[in-house]
Amino acid sequence: QIRLENSNLLYLATGRARVELEPQSLVYSIGLIDYFNDQFVINLLNYVHSILRPGGQVILGNFHTRNPSRAMMDYVLEWRLIYRTEEDMNRLFAAATQAMHNAHAPYSGFTVGAALLTESGDIVTGCNVENASYGATVCAERTAIAAAVAQGHRNFTAICVTTAADSTTPPCGICRQTLVEFNHDMTVICRSQHGEQTTYSAGELLPHAFTADNL
Repeated sequence: QIRLENSNLLYLATGRARVELEPQSLVYSIGLIDYFNDQFVINLLNYVHSILRPGGQVILGNFHTRNPSRAMMDYVLEWRLIYRTEEDMNRLFAAATQAMHNAHAPYSGFTVGAALLTESGDIVTGCNVENASYGATVCAERTAIAAAVAQGHRNFTAICVTTAADSTTPPCGICRQTLVEFNHDMTVICRSQHGEQTTYSAGELLPHAFTADNL
């Protein structure tokens, strides 16, 4: 008996969806495996093996390199638009830029804005707040996280970090630790004043984070 399931592999690989099946003798998937990062592939394989009979087989297919959808998928996956629309991203970019203009940076002159996208679609912003006692300075990413937590949010899917620099600036170490605390797979988009951007996951930025598992 052959059963056809039409499911989004990205959702399956990230745990956003599951297909409840009895153990299968063969699982054949046609999708975008060659576009996935290593963790996505591992997640998908773990899921597929969870619905496989002992001794069963898995075949994971790919789009051909000449598939007409490839250019579109390159664009989509570079932006990591897995659960988000382009409109979501533009709102996020605009919010981060506005927050940057509110930064208090009289000592360094280096202004940073952060916009955090919650799982429910809300956007919470933060900016860097410097202090004459330099150790009391707080980064934009952490002020955004703190504000969101104070509003009752705990689940975050993306953060945009915008600076007035000519090139993109990744979060500092303590901010990376804070991001991983809430979502190892959170998308981190770093943007310059010219709109140049680089995209990471929080886990990529801090691959050996200290987590609750270490306690």
